[in-house]
Amino acid sequence: MIMDLAADERSFLNCLLELNAYDRQLWENMQRITDVESKLVTLEQKQDKMMYDISSINEEQKALDAVVTALEKDLGLPDWTDQNHSLPVDALAATPGDVKRQQLLQLLISVDSQIKEADSDLQEIIDQVSALHKSKTAVSNSKKYTEDQVAQILKNQMETLIYVDKKTGELDAKVDEFKDVLDGRNSTLSPP
Repeated sequence: MIMDLAADERSFLNCLLELNAYDRQLWENMQRITDVESKLVTLEQKQDKMMYDISSINEEQKALDAVVTALEKDLGLPDWTDQNHSLPVDALAATPGDVKRQQLLQLLISVDSQIKEADSDLQEIIDQVSALHKSKTAVSNSKKYTEDQVAQILKNQMETLIYVDKKTGELDAKVDEFKDVLDGRNSTLSPP
């Protein structure tokens, strides 16, 4: 009987050690999840700010393009995207300043085309960020699934703790029973 009690006690202690190890691991995982979640929130805030900034830049670019196009029409200038078009400069009446202005204008045409290419590239990046944002919502759904898994694990551990508590109560009752039996034997064996 005492051997069974010792075996039950060892089994109980082993279960308790295993449960404590699971609890420690759960706690560490919860800390990691919390850290990742806070980093994700920070990244989402930065992404929202970046999307707002990009949207503002696009609106300003559109307004600027409209103003420049109106000015070009008013001045009768050719289309800036035409790289081969040369602005007319009267060679006889041209001053060195006119030549410099024409060179500067050609440089501006070149820079403008590069800016338009950069704008196109920026639009591609915006599209990619939007796609990433959509995939982030899919990740948040998987996060919910992970939270459900953690909740299930916690529920299982709570059930295990209840089971261990129940078995502990049963073991205490058996120990008290054995103690009463042994006390009864000792009192009958001892001389009056």
